Amino acid sequence: MSIQKLTVAMLAVSVGSLWAADVASGAFTLKGDVQTHLEKRLWDEGKDNLLDKYYMRANFGGKYTAEDVTGEFNIRLFVPNFGNVTIDDSKTTIKSNKINGDSSITTKKIDNVVLEKAVIELKPFKGFSVKVGHWSTDYSMSGLLGNYIDQDVDPTKLFLSRTYYHDAVEFVYKLNMFTTSVLVGGTDKSLNTGYMRVVETVKIPALKLVADAGWRGNILDSLSFPDASPAHYNRFFLRLQDTIITGSGNLVPYAEIAMVDKLSSSGVLLEKQQGVGNIGVKITPPGLKNTQINLEGEFEKDREVNGKDRSIDWNIALTQKCGKRAKLQLYAFSDPTGEKASNVEIGSRLTLSVE
Repeated sequence: MSIQKLTVAMLAVSVGSLWAADVASGAFTLKGDVQTHLEKRLWDEGKDNLLDKYYMRANFGGKYTAEDVTGEFNIRLFVPNFGNVTIDDSKTTIKSNKINGDSSITTKKIDNVVLEKAVIELKPFKGFSVKVGHWSTDYSMSGLLGNYIDQDVDPTKLFLSRTYYHDAVEFVYKLNMFTTSVLVGGTDKSLNTGYMRVVETVKIPALKLVADAGWRGNILDSLSFPDASPAHYNRFFLRLQDTIITGSGNLVPYAEIAMVDKLSSSGVLLEKQQGVGNIGVKITPPGLKNTQINLEGEFEKDREVNGKDRSIDWNIALTQKCGKRAKLQLYAFSDPTGEKASNVEIGSRLTLSVE
């Protein structure tokens, strides 16, 4: 059976199982939020504008939970008057400092309405689940650094953009402290290109230790184009976090390292197995359970910006929850588009939610 037919069959089984679920035994919850987001460079590139980026967006979604199935969706709506007008990405460019010799970056078309999440997770028996749909994964502790199994360390990436979205089928099996995830995802609308992603997670409660290790490779490309010799890439990552101080506050050091093959935007293999990693600490101050502070550093081997070594980046982040309805995120970090780690950018995001 072809990959395309197998995927369609899995979708049909999933939707049919959800329809047949015992609605009376489940619960459906509506939720939504409004987010205000801003960014400002505190070096030469930010001198022409009050803010380098400012937008507002709303999220609206729902979640159905039953014993044997979970379904969730989220629709994201951007306010068009605040920098989110749909643009022609074939003609429009934005000014930027030079990155590896490029003096401008072509903007991408922005949709004002986005289906951010649509996923069904079947739970046929204890410990095993099958997830089908569109959803995100993120191993980053602050949303700014990490998640190397899925994301490139790309200077043109946006602030808080380490989350990666999959159109995929995922099989998950949990046994005691071990969780195994096998995911097959597509990267184009015809399923001619795609990848497999395998992650093993180990949680040791006695040590308050969590370890993740995984691999990702573009194996679907070879299945669809056996004679085209596509560029093969592999990614390997290891992540550790351990709570070493508990009580009214806590201290959680963490680290993530990876070896990744670097590809160009057209899929050409540039470099084999480059090293990248980050180390950080998450702090919850004593008596302030709704406050989180992250201090992080990131290292990427042989990275250059404009011909100058830029192997190190850093981030300081504060997340403050205000009751059940509000969350404020504040960041100061090294702008990845600058030639020096001392080129500082600040950013913030305020989220107001209802449920």
